[in-house]
Amino acid sequence: MKSKLFKLSLVLLGIILFDLLFWEQLLGLNLSLFCSFLCLLGLLQKPILNHSKESLLAFTAVAITAFTSVWHHSSLSICMLILSSLIFMGFLKQSALRSTFSSLLVGGIHFLSIPLSVLRSFKKVEQINSGGRILGRVFGYGFIPLIIFLIFFFIYRQANPKFEVLTQKLVEAISSFFAGFELGRFFFLLFGLALISCSLLPSYFSFKSWLKQGDDLIRAKNPNSSKITSNSMASLIFENRTAMIVLAALNLLLLVINLIDLDWVWFGFEVPRDFNLKQFVHEGTYLLILSILLSIGILLYFFRGSLNFYPKNKTLLLLAKVWILQNALLCASVFMRNYHYIDYHGLASKRIGVIAFLLMTIFGLASLWIKIDRKKSFSYLLRSNSWFVFFTLVLMSCLQWDRIIAVSNLNHHNAAEIDVDHYLNLDPVVAPILFKNLDRIEDQMQAHLDRENKTPWLSYTNIDDFKAQLEYRVSNRLRYREKANWQAWNYADYRLEKSTYLVE
Repeated sequence: MKSKLFKLSLVLLGIILFDLLFWEQLLGLNLSLFCSFLCLLGLLQKPILNHSKESLLAFTAVAITAFTSVWHHSSLSICMLILSSLIFMGFLKQSALRSTFSSLLVGGIHFLSIPLSVLRSFKKVEQINSGGRILGRVFGYGFIPLIIFLIFFFIYRQANPKFEVLTQKLVEAISSFFAGFELGRFFFLLFGLALISCSLLPSYFSFKSWLKQGDDLIRAKNPNSSKITSNSMASLIFENRTAMIVLAALNLLLLVINLIDLDWVWFGFEVPRDFNLKQFVHEGTYLLILSILLSIGILLYFFRGSLNFYPKNKTLLLLAKVWILQNALLCASVFMRNYHYIDYHGLASKRIGVIAFLLMTIFGLASLWIKIDRKKSFSYLLRSNSWFVFFTLVLMSCLQWDRIIAVSNLNHHNAAEIDVDHYLNLDPVVAPILFKNLDRIEDQMQAHLDRENKTPWLSYTNIDDFKAQLEYRVSNRLRYREKANWQAWNYADYRLEKSTYLVE
């Protein structure tokens, strides 16, 4: 009984905290505080020593992103805080999970199945007393069907104009009946209750099938192994030869591509006058990345089962490893394309994103090599790669990338090709840096205009127009933040407020 009263007290405290932190507030400190509160609720369910190392790693990621979302307040840090919290919840509900990807799915499914978890909790209570039975039936027969009905009711009203007209009087009548009641706040608190229940209630689904496969491939023994037909062996030989032909042909094709890139991209690369560097990097890079992903998929298909244990697969293994090495070289060539673009036009978010993606791809290729060489399972690939991707993004959220982009581009050696317009697309928190370096920006504009036989492509070539637009964007941000209370406080906006002023 004490345990139930304690949980009820935590639920009430959580709802009050959720309402205090988020109702009619912007995001800031409130998100970090509430995500930390939810994770601490989850940790209270059992001693910390009983948690898996995966859940503790996820909790560490929550702590890191809770800090960075307040310090930098970037979109990446906010998204990673929410994802880290959801992944942590997944590990709490299924402690045997080992990959962040599966834990993210489990955490998401657990949140969506909260009504079922609550209903099951009522069913357990109703076995003890009649009051719990009444609450369970009210919840199961009335509340859940009503919520589902309202969701689809409003979806159909938005999708069908005639249905909207047909139900307009009904909606107006209900609205007038609840005129003094904040229906929006009711659903807002209901959402908060679902989040808190997500931390306290056990998962409705067990996901046992997700937890069976280990890291090592195990050769399944056929109960009729003494009766293996010649057809099954023939099909294995056929698949081995098909795989060798495919990989040999692809290796030869990729060898030609890599030799071209080594000669063209790696050494002595220059940008011709009429060369479309943007197309060369953007379209070429995306297509090469697609080819690498397809290559990984092909190897996963061929090494999905019996070919891993086929005694005569030595040639296939060699071709597969050469294929992996060539794709790693292709990744390096894609990096060189991106490097030349940065060297010519400066930094941008997508160019940083390409570097991060290539780093993840290289790790994926290395883990694929290990999978093939040591006969690892797909579960091993999923676990190792999902953790690498997850912590790469967590670590990236520790940096204020817009500030790095601004500083790097302001000091770039190729002033004539810097996209000055892009400064205005950066987070306004970098505005103090831009205001201090208006002279450099003006020099970059002038250098762009002074290029020989090249058409200007900048929208802003006058420093006064640029400064006016920058002041306008900053003032909009500050006026927007004026509505915020302590709940939405973050250091990035605080620093912006201290170093700039509103444009009247």
